[in-house]
Amino acid sequence: MATGTAITVPAANPAELARVIESMESCQALTMGSINGGNGDAVRVVTAKKLAELSAAKTDISGIISRTRKYLTYAPGKPVWMLNDFDSKGMPPRVRAAIDMAGTPWNALVKIVPGLANAARLTRPSTSAGLRHGETGQRFPWSGGMHDYFLVQDGADIPRAIKALAERCWLHQQGWILIGGVGQLLDRCLVDVGVCDSEHLAFEDPPYIEPPLLQNLDARACQLIDGVAIDTRTVVPDLTADERQIVAALRAAERQAMEPQAQPIRAAADQRLVEELIARKGMPRANAMRQVRARHRGVLGPDIELTFDHHGRLTVEQILADPEKYIGETLCDPMEGTSYCYTKAQVLRSKSDPDGVFVHTFAHGRATYDLRHDIRSARRRLEEAPTDELGNVLCAVVAAADLEENEIRQLLTLCVERAPKIGLAVFKRRLKSDQKAPGERAQARSRTGTAGRRLTRSAFAPPIAADGWPGDASRDGHRSQARPRRRRSSTNAAP
Repeated sequence: MATGTAITVPAANPAELARVIESMESCQALTMGSINGGNGDAVRVVTAKKLAELSAAKTDISGIISRTRKYLTYAPGKPVWMLNDFDSKGMPPRVRAAIDMAGTPWNALVKIVPGLANAARLTRPSTSAGLRHGETGQRFPWSGGMHDYFLVQDGADIPRAIKALAERCWLHQQGWILIGGVGQLLDRCLVDVGVCDSEHLAFEDPPYIEPPLLQNLDARACQLIDGVAIDTRTVVPDLTADERQIVAALRAAERQAMEPQAQPIRAAADQRLVEELIARKGMPRANAMRQVRARHRGVLGPDIELTFDHHGRLTVEQILADPEKYIGETLCDPMEGTSYCYTKAQVLRSKSDPDGVFVHTFAHGRATYDLRHDIRSARRRLEEAPTDELGNVLCAVVAAADLEENEIRQLLTLCVERAPKIGLAVFKRRLKSDQKAPGERAQARSRTGTAGRRLTRSAFAPPIAADGWPGDASRDGHRSQARPRRRRSSTNAAP
């Protein structure tokens, strides 16, 4: 959601929530968080980056918010609708049997956490329910996905409670491992922890259906269950230390059991990317393999390409050359790319490390990937840098790189070769100062003396909220290669 409007609407019980959902259009979505400081009036929604730009330009931003946790919050001590988005993909027979015995996914969850049975609740099948071919009459199978909204006493506890629910599913052997499109091992259970954020969008509007496909909307009718707002801290307590050990062992066993199936999928996907890197960059196979394998430990090397919603395909090296240009921009999941659709991830700057740039993906329950240089891209940056900026670039490159000690020495040697009057000692001192704990860097830079002043790196702009979502609109002069954005409105359903 790049731009739109948001308004709080009352939904004190399942019937009122159903009226909100059933009146929604295709350009609308729900959030469970409340508009911070909202008074019931509609507010304009922009990206976190756009809001920061408006504020910096001294524009009046009253009545303007971004879809971040700063502006959409779970108010402590107040009742809130909590969402569980159940997805049956990859579900093993033992979990299917438990659901069949219970009757529904929610009932299976109640067997694990009995106190959920008392909650006021609205249940609705996913968008794939009721699909058929308009000419042949063929009915397409429903995925089994469900949205369950249930009322809780204290919205501030939702992030903890949903994770505790997921852990309890695993404790009762109702979790499983799903193999992703490129061989990832992904945690799954009766609960989706990826929907716990107060700014998360829930799309309940009718899906776009193209003829001859038709949908029976009655198949998605809301089911209303009377009840009360439950105390999640009592109903869903955290696991004990012993229980956590049991869950860890169960997860490890599941991952070990699925690894033989995942390994050939992962190897094939890795091999395709290795061949693509070799063909595109002409690099040695060993270098290509190093970057490809690093993806599995959350590191994206300089030659890995990412597909942006509004900038097309860019390498990590291109992003690191001008990170401020791309902070806040949305893109496809780094692992599965366009096959998993657009607007699944975002480029962000670390709050704790001013040099850290990473991709936060919401695909498969969320993950993060650090954007890193290697020795070749680091050398290129230093070879292209003006000599009076070598110290700045050296610190930036080393801070955003996976380098061995001998490779850092190579970069220092290159700097001395290009700027012999500065000398090795000054470069080493400058780099050592910059490699202090991230929180000390800004202070160290402000204390830089005359001899190092020309090497002092300009501080980046203050980090935009790392929980900002989604990215800014495309910049002028950059051709969009993604689907056009739709203007959306966001509705907060407040009990």
